Amino acid sequence: MVEFKAFTLFSFLFGVGVAIQAGRVSSQQRIGFLARRFGALLAIGLIHILFIWNGDILTLYAICGLVVIPLLRLRDYALFVFGLALIIWPNIAPFPVVFPATATLKSLTAGALHAYGKGTWHQLFAFRLLETRLLILPLLMLSLPRTLGLMLWGIGAWRKGWMENNPRLWRWAAILGTTVGIAGHCDVYCQAGIAATARQVARDAGRQSEKRLQSGDIGDHGVG
Repeated sequence: MVEFKAFTLFSFLFGVGVAIQAGRVSSQQRIGFLARRFGALLAIGLIHILFIWNGDILTLYAICGLVVIPLLRLRDYALFVFGLALIIWPNIAPFPVVFPATATLKSLTAGALHAYGKGTWHQLFAFRLLETRLLILPLLMLSLPRTLGLMLWGIGAWRKGWMENNPRLWRWAAILGTTVGIAGHCDVYCQAGIAATARQVARDAGRQSEKRLQSGDIGDHGVG
C-alpha cells in the first residue's frame, strides 16, 4: 500500500464514489443502476485495453464494482473487516493467479517487437488478444483483492461520515500518512544504500582476487 500510493488513494476514492452513488437511489433501483454504470465502464475499459493501451485500470475498477454491488448490504464493520482480509490475503495465503513465467514474458516481448514493428493490423490485434490473456488479465487479477478491499474501506468510510466535516480525523490521517510516507522512503533509500555497498564490496573483492591471480599469490598458496 505504501509503494503504490496513487493506486491506493484512487481505489479508496472509487469506493467513496460508489457509496455516494448508491445513496442517491433507492435500494430497489440500486442493483440495476450500478450494474449499468459498471457495465458501461467495463465496455470502455475493454475497448481501451484492446485497441488503445494495455496499461488500463478501468477494466479492473469495473470488475471490482460489479463484485461490490452485492457487498453493499454488509454492515459498516463487516466492510472494514472483509476489506482488510482481501488486502492481506495475497501476502499470507495462496492466490489462484500467478505472475506470468519468464518464458512467457520473453515470448510476448518477441511477439511485440514483430507485431508493432512489422505486423499487419490483423497480426497486431491478434497479439493484443494474446497479450491480454497471458499478461494483462493475470496482472489485473493479482491486483483485484487489494483494489476490492480498498474500495470496501472507502464505502465504509463514507457511511461512517469520516469523509465529511471531520477535521480532527483528517489531521491525524495527515500526520499518520506523512509519517508512514517518510518511513517508507527512508526504508527504500536504506535498502538502496545497502545494495550499493554490497555491490561495491563485491567489486572490490573481485579486483583483489584478480590482482592476487595476476601476482601468482593464489597459485603459490594452492601449490603449498
